[in-house]
Amino acid sequence: MRPLISVAMPAYNAEKFIRAAIESVLRQKFQHFELIVIDDHSEDNTYQIVRELTGDARVRLYKNTRRMGETDTKNKILKLARGKYIAALDADDLMLQGRLKDHCEFLEKHPEIGAVFGRGFVATENLERVIILIPPTIRQDGKVLRGSCRAKELPYDFNQGMATIKKEHILKAGRFEASLPIGEDSRLMRRLFKITPFYFLNKPCFIYRIQKKGVCHSRLRENFKRMHDVFTAKKRQMPKIQYFYVNKQWLRVRTDCYKLMRAIRWRLNFYSWVKKQRKSNERIVRLDLKTPQKKAARVTDPELFACGFMNPLEQQLIKRNETFLEAALVSRGERGFLIVADEKVRSEAVLAFLSQDYCYCSANSPILYLKSKDVYGKSFVDPLVLYDSASVGVKKRNVWGRFWNPILKKYCINTFFYRTYLTGDVCRIEKVLFINFNPTFQRLRSRSLNASELYSRLVRDNYAKLYLRYAGRPDIFKKISLRAGGFSVSVGPNGMLKLAEMLKH
Repeated sequence: MRPLISVAMPAYNAEKFIRAAIESVLRQKFQHFELIVIDDHSEDNTYQIVRELTGDARVRLYKNTRRMGETDTKNKILKLARGKYIAALDADDLMLQGRLKDHCEFLEKHPEIGAVFGRGFVATENLERVIILIPPTIRQDGKVLRGSCRAKELPYDFNQGMATIKKEHILKAGRFEASLPIGEDSRLMRRLFKITPFYFLNKPCFIYRIQKKGVCHSRLRENFKRMHDVFTAKKRQMPKIQYFYVNKQWLRVRTDCYKLMRAIRWRLNFYSWVKKQRKSNERIVRLDLKTPQKKAARVTDPELFACGFMNPLEQQLIKRNETFLEAALVSRGERGFLIVADEKVRSEAVLAFLSQDYCYCSANSPILYLKSKDVYGKSFVDPLVLYDSASVGVKKRNVWGRFWNPILKKYCINTFFYRTYLTGDVCRIEKVLFINFNPTFQRLRSRSLNASELYSRLVRDNYAKLYLRYAGRPDIFKKISLRAGGFSVSVGPNGMLKLAEMLKH
């Protein structure tokens, strides 16, 4: 008899907690399930511990002959799964009693629902203290549809351990993305959220254990260490040649100016950190950078990055009819929205748009290019360093979705959180928003701009000059002024969210 539910458990060096995780599944009163455990070539006793539990016929144990990584292992489990539904559980988490029974009974009674999820507890490693409930604000049973108030925190505050999902929908959504360094499960949840309704059952279903040496924490620590190494490296330690993988192509950067390389490595640290082997047929953009004309000691890191790196790179882009604009770019489907404002206001606007289910493309320097009769935009390198006013005055500690950056000494949005969950693709520039923040305004005020006004502001305003003075392309901005709608917007403290909500339609 085929099982109704396949419980997926990838495991790597999980000897400390995997026995408790498996036993929490086997204790379920619901019996029509299989538990698929794949040991990803662990270096400890993970495989031996699971093998001791295979006396239960519901446990299916496999071992990778080489280290495949968590994403490929999850996709392998999907191929092996015989169940109609998939319930994921990490090897260090715990499944609470009733999860399989409650979720399966609900999905069988409501075939129009593709996924059901319950309440989760985020706890310390030894389970002595509950840190947070997830999702934190939804309290009542009910369907979660896109655009509803219930959907605002999903799939951002979401963990795969809370959900039981129809296998056919996971396959339709494209499985897990192996190209992502972290967050592949939440990226899949986002795609699932677009193709099927979710239903929330307000019942505890799992415990998420935060380990001091867990994957997410270790990767964040590794990224911080890289940033710290970049800022503290001495001149003789800084490499003269560095490769970055950006926008599906390789950048080979060479410079003798160590301060310039430091500025570049800080801005592009995420792109050098992604581990990817270069294929022989992949294109390489070679940038041999000279020391800026001004003495490096007198120039700030942002100025070095702008004149020492962005200018030469733009010369390469111009050959392909592309250019930069100092603005933010968010998208909704294929519709792109350029946000032109000073840095702090731009950051506040991006956060407001992201909270309304827009996709992040760039907070600082999107690439613009002509295609047919329209102007399109796509993301480019920036470290997603956004000001977060909600954190002002808060104790310096990491909270959900943001972290305290010890290098910049301010709160920033978690780079992985938005890079992997919300990164948009190519979009057509539909609207250009010139946003002015005024704390005295009680309501949103907007004025449409005609084509000449839009072009004038794009070319002449201070925040558009940064890259325009480095051989920007006026023809692209003329095309934007003709094809996109321009608006001058004045907002107060609550105006950003209203603006993002208004532009949805």
